[in-house]
Amino acid sequence: MKKQLMTTTALVAAGVIATSGAALGASKPKLSLGGWFEGIIGIADQEENAVGNRVGLDVQQDSEIFSRVP
Repeated sequence: MKKQLMTTTALVAAGVIATSGAALGASKPKLSLGGWFEGIIGIADQEENAVGNRVGLDVQQDSEIFSRVP
């Protein structure tokens, strides 16, 4: 009787472990990352005036990083 109880307990424990491992493997979270970057630099050389030579400089940038959970 004791041997049968131990065997049954071992089989149930093995089934629980196998089931929980398969359930965890099937429900792994998936994540995908993406994004973009855009940069613009503008330079303008203007004519000399009373102050002297003038150079205009403008730098603009925009970016985005996003994640998706499928």
